[in-house]
Amino acid sequence: MTPETSVHPQALRSPVASGGDELVVLLDDAGEPCGTHLKATVHTATTPLHLAFSCHVLDDRGRVLVTRRALSKKTWPGVWTNSFCGHPAPGETPEEAVSRRASQELGIEVTDVSSVLPDFRYLATDASG
Repeated sequence: MTPETSVHPQALRSPVASGGDELVVLLDDAGEPCGTHLKATVHTATTPLHLAFSCHVLDDRGRVLVTRRALSKKTWPGVWTNSFCGHPAPGETPEEAVSRRASQELGIEVTDVSSVLPDFRYLATDASG
């Protein structure tokens, strides 16, 4: 584990590290929370298993909003992708995280949030490392 990784149970209830940096929830092989890690440094060549979501926003006509990731993003810069994605903070439900990120990323309010693949797990490597 790296210095910014915590396995203390109290850390699972705190949305940010002591310095104010965002945290992600680390998961064990069974998909259970086992610690936290700084969001800014979690995506590396050896990214640990962590909680995340991918949201697809549909309008009243069933059209899907796709977005292009900012060129300044650390992972997958400039890639056309889902509507938005993110990480639930410690103690935050996935639905709460989706609502928070929709507002932060797109300035929209989402309703009728439903989980389609709650246990989906994948590993992807960005071509840029």
